[in-house]
Amino acid sequence: MNNRYLRISFLIIGIFITNPILNPSFGNNIPNQKISFDWWNGLSSEWKNIFLKQLDKEDSTLTQEDLITISNLKSLNCVKAKISDLTPITSLDSLEKLNLMGTPLTNLSQINGLKHLKKVNCTYSKVSREEIEKFRNENSHLTVYPVLYPDWWDTIDDEWRKIFKKSIKIEREPNLMDLNKIYDMGILICSGNGINEFALTNLEPIANLKNLKILFITNSNITSLEPIKNHTSLRVLHCASTKIKSLEPIKNLTNLVELDCSSTFVDNLEPIKLLTKIKKLSLLETKVTSLEPIGEFHNLEEIYLSDTEIDDISLLAEMPKLIKLHCGNTKINTLSPISELTELRDLKAYNTNISDLSPLKKLVKLFSLSVSGTKINKLDNIAGLERIKDLNIASTQVTNIAPVRRMKLLETIDLSGTQVTDLSPLKESFRLKTIWFPFTEIGSLSYFERLRNLEYIDCSETQVTEEEIKRFNRLKPNCSIN
Repeated sequence: MNNRYLRISFLIIGIFITNPILNPSFGNNIPNQKISFDWWNGLSSEWKNIFLKQLDKEDSTLTQEDLITISNLKSLNCVKAKISDLTPITSLDSLEKLNLMGTPLTNLSQINGLKHLKKVNCTYSKVSREEIEKFRNENSHLTVYPVLYPDWWDTIDDEWRKIFKKSIKIEREPNLMDLNKIYDMGILICSGNGINEFALTNLEPIANLKNLKILFITNSNITSLEPIKNHTSLRVLHCASTKIKSLEPIKNLTNLVELDCSSTFVDNLEPIKLLTKIKKLSLLETKVTSLEPIGEFHNLEEIYLSDTEIDDISLLAEMPKLIKLHCGNTKINTLSPISELTELRDLKAYNTNISDLSPLKKLVKLFSLSVSGTKINKLDNIAGLERIKDLNIASTQVTNIAPVRRMKLLETIDLSGTQVTDLSPLKESFRLKTIWFPFTEIGSLSYFERLRNLEYIDCSETQVTEEEIKRFNRLKPNCSIN
């Protein structure tokens, strides 16, 4: 019994001794405890004030909990503090951000050992540009402000200045703080708001903007992506309608998830073969001939290939996450490779040589399908695609739209230039909003009299008479008819 009480007594004493709240002196005895009461007592009043503000305390009497909080600080604000050296923070191993703006400091070498430090702001401090460059070179993982200086601003042309001013919402000439904002920009859209994107010929002004995550340089005269080759934080790049010829400079931008190089001179995807995080890829109106380099793009959700030289989409069979596929006006002649892509929602395969829709039987999530200008002659194989909202079979050999009867969600259908004469399968398409059937032999609008949501009918160059149009207008005054 005595042994039992003895053990309990030792346990209680142990809890008291090792609990920093019950016994504040315990912290001074912890091995390797760098932030201690002795450390605190040795600080200047200026440094104490910095930490007290950080702790939101007025009383300079600290508890062990306060010391633990200080030792775990990730961010420290020393703006305009009258400090001349950084010795007191050399033990703040968790520190990630340090703001030294407006301080009289001249040297940064004392914080070389802070391994978790990511950002140091020396704007308007006494730290020289040379010292900043030296520190930056010794700590390449760090961002040290200022990065951009007025002499950088002086070298860029007026159009880029306009872009940057609009991006950070200023009209005056930028000061150092504004230049910091430019450097920190995560999004840069070089179009709209009065910007003449055609005046942009190179990307040199953004070569140092390594924090960019989203970049739009569409509709410009940019010829090379070389200046952004080290922008590894970039996730979205739109360079459509530019004069670029090669994707080689972006081969290491492995964080890209979206790339649009439509309407450029790009003809080879080999440089981007390692960018396997890409989810959205647009190659519209390029001279790309092969998808082989992107065979490992298993995260791909959207791909736009229309108006390219592509003749084989077999590699897409390995893209199970594909939701959108636009391959219109290409040389493909079969949809067989996509027969198992059951996540597909949007398919544009117009003006191709396809003649068979049977590969689409399992694609029950499809809501938009365009196969206009193809060789298809029947819709039986898509009768089970009941989620379709938008169907385009214009300029095909289809004569019978009976399978459409099951598409109760149908909102838009284009039958232009077909041999369809019977629209009765649409009588109960109560969600139908728009229908096109110009250049057909259809002569009546009576099929649509019960369709309350109908907004537009194109029956130009058909057998529908003016009298029939007037009659229908009286029934459906809110429906426009061409």
